[in-house]
Amino acid sequence: MSNLESKRLLVKPVNLEQLQEASRTAHRLWLPETFAASKEPASSFWFAFAAGALMLVSLVSIGQIFAALLLCLCLLLCWYYDHRKSLASAGWKLDFDAARLEPVGIKGQQPVQIDPLAHSLGCYLLHAKGTAVNFLLELRHAKKGPVAPICEFQFGLNNHGIDYYEALRLLDASVQSIAQRLGIPRSGAPLPLQK
Repeated sequence: MSNLESKRLLVKPVNLEQLQEASRTAHRLWLPETFAASKEPASSFWFAFAAGALMLVSLVSIGQIFAALLLCLCLLLCWYYDHRKSLASAGWKLDFDAARLEPVGIKGQQPVQIDPLAHSLGCYLLHAKGTAVNFLLELRHAKKGPVAPICEFQFGLNNHGIDYYEALRLLDASVQSIAQRLGIPRSGAPLPLQK
């Protein structure tokens, strides 16, 4: 891949490890409106597939086996459609080289040319309810306040194998890398990285 091709590539991370890596190395980064902090985006698919396989094993006739296989195929197609839709949903394209943030599918938002003297990047607790905790990554202006709510990160007690505080450390490192690469400061309180 040429240097020009790599600059055009829009990296779409699907978990926090990929986000951390992309925030350090990608030329262009996709940040969806909502980012579920999980290691395995297809966990619901595998659960449905396992349930379908168990149904298949318990069936005796060929017609029932065919029906179970058809059900598994339908579940696979539903998962694939939902997964593709979530990757193509509304969000922001962040171009590090151009220091530009561009909305995709977000009404009422305009592209933002990031100014190191005027902008900052904040990440703060949006809300906590039960076992769910959400943080908001936001571009802010020194005089105008919030400019763009970039991405809401959803956390839970069990982030598909990632400890809650490890997930926060990955998010914090990603936000720090993004701010540094854009040449803007971080604003707001730091993330609670320890128990």
